[in-house]
Amino acid sequence: MKNNNSEDGKKPYHETIMIRLAVAGDEKAFAQIVQHHQGRVRTLFLRWCGNQAMADDFSQMAFLQCWQKLSSLQNPISFSGWLRQIALNIWLQHIRKNDALWGAEEYDQQLTTTPDLDITTPLDLDRALSFLPTNQRTVLVLYYHEQLTHTEIAMALDMPLGTVKSHLKRGGEQLKNILRDYKITTLKETTS
Repeated sequence: MKNNNSEDGKKPYHETIMIRLAVAGDEKAFAQIVQHHQGRVRTLFLRWCGNQAMADDFSQMAFLQCWQKLSSLQNPISFSGWLRQIALNIWLQHIRKNDALWGAEEYDQQLTTTPDLDITTPLDLDRALSFLPTNQRTVLVLYYHEQLTHTEIAMALDMPLGTVKSHLKRGGEQLKNILRDYKITTLKETTS
């Protein structure tokens, strides 16, 4: 017989039930939904913006909008995708408002050199992503972290499919160069 409690003593999380309760106005159910999804949403924003404080603020905005719009959710099974779209819309509003070069192809092509890296600070994927142009970073995160297809990204960003593929290719190459150059630089420093 299966135990209703998980090994850590917490009750199991049943998303569909929690979502239906939250739609009915149950704040405790919504708090469980937030607790269950906050890590993924925060990581998504952190990879887009590269700043922990901003990622926290954006995450809070996403869950606030989620609570406000929860009654419009048609199918509880599609909650994760619906929440991701809310997060993406918040991110797109931010970059359209604050990044005058969003979508500028000429800008992307100029950024082919690897930035100067401070080898005293460990480089992780999130920090490496922060060196990329916003549109390339956004596409890469949607493709690799959220596992969206090229077509889904094009639809979500209202961007031509060819542009999505181009951002993915250029962003991937530039990220690879950043990580490679960082590794080479740190190896030279440690052998000196």
